[in-house]
Amino acid sequence: MELASRTVERRAVEAVIWGIPAVNYDLMLQEMLTKTKGKVNQILYWSRPLDWHNQTLTPNPDAIYLMAFTDTKSVGPVVIEVPPASVDIFLAPKAPKGEEANWIPTDPERKFEVMFRLYAPTKALFDKSWVLPDLEKSGL
Repeated sequence: MELASRTVERRAVEAVIWGIPAVNYDLMLQEMLTKTKGKVNQILYWSRPLDWHNQTLTPNPDAIYLMAFTDTKSVGPVVIEVPPASVDIFLAPKAPKGEEANWIPTDPERKFEVMFRLYAPTKALFDKSWVLPDLEKSGL
């Protein structure tokens, strides 16, 4: 009987783990459709961290969200091309004028750390021919 009970518990935990991303995706889609001018088959960029106004299961107030909501049934296969470019991200207590969209707020009274996640890295990362550029103080 213990094995059967543990199996049911494990399946329940797995259902939650696998279900949270699906529910969050739908909640973010509903936020886009009801509170912005965004439409399906567009990429939505939240330029500010989420707060309690955005009713998702796990809003991360330390992250900027970029989500693509695609409907391949109506448009067929979708390819999102991201051109190689550099992006300036400003980490500061106040947004530099004109740079609000690329601003991540920091608390001048607290230490912060910058972390990069690299998804699907190429050989250049492993053979060290590509190196993450250093952070630069902007002087703004």
